[in-house]
Amino acid sequence: MVERHTGFIRNTWRFAARTARRLRNGLNFLLFHLKWPIAIIAVCAFPGAAAAMISLITRMVTSPASVWAFLLGMIIYLAIWWRLVRHSRITFLLVLEHEFTHALFAWLTFHRVTGLKATWRGGGQMEFMGAGNWLITISPYFFPTISALLLLGFWMFSDGGPVCNLALGISLAYHITSTIRETHSQQTDLQKVGYPFALLFLPTANLLMIGAVMSFTYGAGPALVSFFTVISETTTDLIAVVAHKIGIG
Repeated sequence: MVERHTGFIRNTWRFAARTARRLRNGLNFLLFHLKWPIAIIAVCAFPGAAAAMISLITRMVTSPASVWAFLLGMIIYLAIWWRLVRHSRITFLLVLEHEFTHALFAWLTFHRVTGLKATWRGGGQMEFMGAGNWLITISPYFFPTISALLLLGFWMFSDGGPVCNLALGISLAYHITSTIRETHSQQTDLQKVGYPFALLFLPTANLLMIGAVMSFTYGAGPALVSFFTVISETTTDLIAVVAHKIGIG
């Protein structure tokens, strides 16, 4: 009986491993071929994303009643960052979050993470099995991991409130400052994906992620839908105008 159960578990594990490997290879193949189309879409969506962000910030500043704690959290972190953190050589938390974001996207694309380390004053490293893809490489430069985990936790275990919004404000301000600090010409991750791709993709990707967190904080689902609706409509109108100018359609 024990051998039968052991064999069942072993076969199930092998099946799961084969399935994960096929999914991983399929996603890597898809991402490889969609890399530059996604970059072009990002460029086209940038004006819409910028317009949506400006509209959202205007609404938050003029009607801050529901987001005062979020804005306060951002102000508190930015003040602490300016005074104490921006020139600090102790980078453990920054590196840990950076490497964990690599690991998160490795897991999301069915790669097995085999190692993750961060040092107090040096760099870090995340190791995984498989060929990898550009999304794993570039993910820390646009994805607000801490904010996303907080949103998931609040959605599952809390009804929100000032304390939650305060934490989200702090986490998003951290993401913005850490992304600015990490994004430079010597970054090996950016060298790996290619500077032209990073330049085309990252501005829009950051606006989308930051705007998503801010709009969800401002008005939950409806505000999030409104944010992406503005992007979609602005981008569609812009493409229509450009197409008309060059005689297409």
